[in-house]
Amino acid sequence: MQDLKRHAPTAGRLAITLCASLLLGACASTSSPDAPLDAPQPTTAPPSSPFVTTHGSRLFADEREFEFRAVNFSNGYLERGHEVAAGSHHTHEDFNRVRQLGFNTVRFGFNGYWFERDRGGFLAWLDANVEAARQQELKLILDLHTPIGGFWLDPDSPEKDFSLWTDVALQSRNIELWQTLAERYKDEPVIAAYDLLNEPVTIDEDGSQWRALAGHMVAAIRKIDPHHLIVVERLYGVRGRYGTRGQDPLFLVDDANVLYDSHFYEPVAFTHEGSEWNATQVLDGGVYPDENALIPTGAQILDDDATISTRRVDDGTTEWQRYSSEWTVAEDKKLVAASPGIAIHGALSGIVYFDDLRVFERDTQGVEREVLSDAIDANTIGHWYDWQRDTAGSTLTARRVDDDGATDQQSLALQLRGTGLNTTAGWSNNDRWFRVTPGHAYRIEGAMRGKDLRYISGASTNRAGFEINFYKPDKKSELPVFHARNRDYLAHALEPLAAFARQHAVPVSVLSTGITGSAFGPNGRGGELWLQDLVSVLDEYGIGYGLWNYHDERMGIYTTSYLAGIGKPNRPLINTLLQLHTGRSLQASMH
Repeated sequence: MQDLKRHAPTAGRLAITLCASLLLGACASTSSPDAPLDAPQPTTAPPSSPFVTTHGSRLFADEREFEFRAVNFSNGYLERGHEVAAGSHHTHEDFNRVRQLGFNTVRFGFNGYWFERDRGGFLAWLDANVEAARQQELKLILDLHTPIGGFWLDPDSPEKDFSLWTDVALQSRNIELWQTLAERYKDEPVIAAYDLLNEPVTIDEDGSQWRALAGHMVAAIRKIDPHHLIVVERLYGVRGRYGTRGQDPLFLVDDANVLYDSHFYEPVAFTHEGSEWNATQVLDGGVYPDENALIPTGAQILDDDATISTRRVDDGTTEWQRYSSEWTVAEDKKLVAASPGIAIHGALSGIVYFDDLRVFERDTQGVEREVLSDAIDANTIGHWYDWQRDTAGSTLTARRVDDDGATDQQSLALQLRGTGLNTTAGWSNNDRWFRVTPGHAYRIEGAMRGKDLRYISGASTNRAGFEINFYKPDKKSELPVFHARNRDYLAHALEPLAAFARQHAVPVSVLSTGITGSAFGPNGRGGELWLQDLVSVLDEYGIGYGLWNYHDERMGIYTTSYLAGIGKPNRPLINTLLQLHTGRSLQASMH
């Protein structure tokens, strides 16, 4: 058989999307809300079948328990118009490398348009890859990464397309694709599963569009293929954006041989350091583990009475200068955490610039220390987001500045026009939490300057400056309010998925997870430890996983774009994978 060809994507666009700026959240099934918390597992023997098959919450193949250890082949899923068979993504040797790294499966992405543009070439390409996987004793998950009539992986892209959800003809074309594959591979055990649709984002309010289409796809496949496992991914977004807005992301379909999947990239600021496909690039994702990096995980209450504010920035047009708050004791014993913020309150017009903040703590013995700093520079400015609560009578413009700063060119700005008396707006940062010790005193300082700034009389409060916001637990919440960035946090974030498996006695998976290459290596930030902890937690829960990605400039095992061939190996990542999967270290033959 001829060598497998390489397949290339649109330059610069090969990247996993940021699904998981979302925690798994409440993952109870929308189909069976009254199911017991721990559904009983079957007492019968597992099925005798060469296919990967469910048996309660476990998977089996050939009467032996099976757990996915997969790696993703993205195959340039964004490309629409080329011939797949003439591509250049991988060769036979890449399947050999996958096996050497201890993986047992390749999650094999493809674009639905390839099927329609060149059906014969597409199917021949799949056949060749099935045979290559067979020779290395690997399995394939067929992953419809880009459906016909659907592209939402980059919600800000002009190429976004949600027509799949409203066009019945497009839905039928995708169903026909799956029926064709089911007919072709219904007796092929090298195929582990059919992954119906990658990271569905609907345009309705509650995700019903995906639940309905998933049900139709499953039913259509089962008319032809009774054997193969089907992967149903959770809902990733509604209203055309990532984010489920309180909807239960996981749901059941009417079929017994289904694996329920949820991708996982927490904590996102760490795993996506340097990822240019984010709406705002994060250049410094911090380290792992980090006991001082707090992540909100439960409901908390802002204590307005405890807020500490700097002196307000002077009116008029001023030069950069540092402003500070007074030392203030956190007296409420219920306070657990705080975060710095930027806010304007009252009535003002003009522009205020903010830069280079620092927070200090003083204990009961008078010992002072810096607990947090943020230069608001190119490395950190992307962590900040703007907000507003009441701008009636005024117009607010918030922007990240790249040509004016106190110590560099970056700063944050708020501009107000109008005469509204009750404006409340500012900038916040969910990655800058710190622990609070009741009884200790705190102070914040930062650089500010005004341009044509004028405070308008008549408002009860008139200020613009830095502030510390203090939080305490919501009495109604049973969850811990914050977790540190560590293994306990990963377990907490994955618990809803594990609970769904227990509640319904169904298997679950995380078939897409990964981390950017800058987190690895001698100057890395703990990427090896993150992956070790993640796999350890997944093993405890009995959840299989798939690593994103084999070839990828940012998140790949091989970090050079595959347009240039096999590329540069991420050796620390390879070492970690070998140790996790095989107990071996990097071999000279792995190049």
